[in-house]
Amino acid sequence: MSKIFEIFKSLISTDDQAQRREEEAYLAQAVDNYDLERRMRVIDRGQRYL
Repeated sequence: MSKIFEIFKSLISTDDQAQRREEEAYLAQAVDNYDLERRMRVIDRGQRYL
């Protein structure tokens, strides 16, 4: 049972890392502080940003 849990945990971890990379890339495209703050609010609200 623990082997299945470890596999499931690694899949979730990989998905979380991919989402974090996408969010960081989105934030890195900001052209100024106002744009960065707006983008951060979009992520916080769970809105689609891509």
